[in-house]
This record gives sequence, C-alpha cells and structure tokens, in this order.
Amino acid sequence: MRRICIIGLAAPSRDWALEQPAGVELWGLNETFNISGLPQLDRLFNMHPRDWREQERKDRNDGVLPRPYEPNCFGRGFPYVEFLRDTSIPVYAQQEWWDIPASIEYPFEDVRRSVGIKHRQASEPDALYATNTVSYMLALALTEHMWGDTISEIRMAGIELQAGREMWIEKPCVEFYLGMARGMGIEVLRSPYWSGILDGHRYALDPYPDLPPEIKDYESSYSDAWYEQMTAKEQETAGSAELYRV
Repeated sequence: MRRICIIGLAAPSRDWALEQPAGVELWGLNETFNISGLPQLDRLFNMHPRDWREQERKDRNDGVLPRPYEPNCFGRGFPYVEFLRDTSIPVYAQQEWWDIPASIEYPFEDVRRSVGIKHRQASEPDALYATNTVSYMLALALTEHMWGDTISEIRMAGIELQAGREMWIEKPCVEFYLGMARGMGIEVLRSPYWSGILDGHRYALDPYPDLPPEIKDYESSYSDAWYEQMTAKEQETAGSAELYRV
C-alpha cells in the first residue's frame, strides 16, 4: 500500500519532509521543489491560473505589477515558470499548458464524483469542496484510494494554515479530508516538529487557548449579545422550559 507525504512551505514542520523513508511518495505544491535537501518530488501541484492575483496586485501598486511578480506566471516570477517548463515531475494544474510538457489536467470531474458533497436537491450534482491546493491534493489521493490504488498513510509536512484566510477558510477543508481519510482506515501522521493541523484544546477539559486579539474581541461581543438575548428571553418566559426550545 502507498504512503504519501503532502508537503508545503510552512516552517518548522516542512523539515520533516527531508526525513521521509524510502517508498514514501512526495507530493509538493508550488515552490516546494526549492526546499533545500528535498529529494525530487513525485508530483507537483500548481492549481492557480496564469494570471493569479495580478489585477489585485496592480490595483494596490498604481496599476503596475510589483516585483518579483511577472505576468502570466501563476502569481509568481519567471524562474517559477522556467522550472515548470523544464521539469519532468508530473505537474497537476487546471489544464494542460502547451509550454509545460509535464503538466496534467487535474481530474476535477472524477474527484467530484468520488468525494463531492451531496446537495439537498438530489437533482443537483455533488459539489467539490476544495478551498486550497492542499485540499485538491488530498481529494485526489482519496479518489485514487477509492478506485483501488490504496493508501495506508498520509503524512503532513509544512502544512500549518494558522493565520487569516488560511485558518478560517482553508484549514477546515484540509481537516475535512483528513477526517475522511481516517474514516477510510488511512493513518494520518503529523510532523513531530509541531503541527497546527488536527490540533487544539479538548473542549471543557483543557484550559481555553490564547486567542488572537481580533478573535477575542469577536467572541466577547458575541457572548455579550448572546447573554443579553437569553436574559431577555428568560425574563419573558419566567424561567420555563420554553427558554431552551429552539
């Protein structure tokens, strides 16, 4: 059975990618091929369009694309595209690119049919839940597992998702697929150098974690509003069971 290590760029857990035993497939994203000492990847995932975030960056820079970004370089610079053009590593992308011989169109439809989320309306097609490149990688791995190319382990190195959009939008999707993997009997291994994936305090058992100020402010305002609402309802219902009825 196969073992796969999903590799990102976040320190310090990415260092674990350098210690993978022989036989573990190395699946990297974006510039992970630049990690010093990393053996050649087995697959590389570049899921961005050619003009990724170009207009957004121009709008913030008086209409000029700032360095080191270059046009039509997947939101990166020329050296990145030059590597993709020269590499023999299979490069999974939104489509096959004529100037990237190793590019492979990501099998969106096959993956959607295999691990897509059911809609309430049976007539609607399943939706592919994928909020970042890592989730595309995991969804493909699970699809291959379901189709008979079975996997025994998924290892996570350099995937942290601890701030901003990554924490709020991307991390839940990654953990969704890791949970699905566990349900399929696949072992999920995290970096021994610390990992924020599938990690957190045990609710009502461990001390409440130290949260960033913006989250503390939100929770405080939410709790105050909830308390005021429940107090008003309790007074209205005189403490009856109606208070707890949804």
